[in-house]
Amino acid sequence: MSEMIFPGAWHALFDGTALEEKLSVSALLATTDEEGWPHVSFLSAGEVLVTSRDQMRLTVWGQSTTAANMQRNGRAAFFVVADGMVVEARLALETLAAGAGGRAIFAASLATLRPHRAPYAEVEGLIAFRLADPSGTLDRWREQVAAMQEAG
Repeated sequence: MSEMIFPGAWHALFDGTALEEKLSVSALLATTDEEGWPHVSFLSAGEVLVTSRDQMRLTVWGQSTTAANMQRNGRAAFFVVADGMVVEARLALETLAAGAGGRAIFAASLATLRPHRAPYAEVEGLIAFRLADPSGTLDRWREQVAAMQEAG
């Protein structure tokens, strides 16, 4: 993982297609608040879009602490399970637009990539969840992916 590109597995998870097959795909996004404390958000396949080997787009609620932190700091750390390990991407952020439904869209450029692995275990996931309304969620995700594709 010496190249500064997102792992290939990320493209398949966050390419904006086949969202109905990615209902349990998740990632963690870490930002820092005004006092320097960590703030963690949980993102889904419908809130992340890899657009190239070192660029992606993120959408979060526009009035959220996460959005405020991203706009203020222009930085975040993004964590995903790929290839049996946790991969941390440090991101440089640019606000692109306010998306549909009060969501903000950010362009994220890869600054650094760091694998976290244990020689004695294979990581299978960060978080797990079950959607209360899969159909409604898929509709929202499709709208969000379309907004991220059109932003900027």
